[in-house]
Amino acid sequence: MDLESEDDYSIKWKNVDKSDEELVEIARSRRSYVDDSWYPARVFLLADLHPTNFRKTTPGGMQSSKQYFDISNLNVNDAADLAEKLQDKTWEKY
Repeated sequence: MDLESEDDYSIKWKNVDKSDEELVEIARSRRSYVDDSWYPARVFLLADLHPTNFRKTTPGGMQSSKQYFDISNLNVNDAADLAEKLQDKTWEKY
């Protein structure tokens, strides 16, 4: 979600059954933990996190700011299932 100003926002994507107003309130609350003085701000609201060990083994940093993986062959059911299936895997396999 992008918080453009104190009053303006835009929701980029959501997959929960919560009202936009409720999500905006959660985003503003979480953003205030960091710094409440700047706009615009992009806030990611995540559900439960699941530990995994999915790692990059090649030397050097990332070549771009984002890395995407095709995980369609893993047939995951949810985030917990994905974390389990990526446990102890490396980027090079995807």
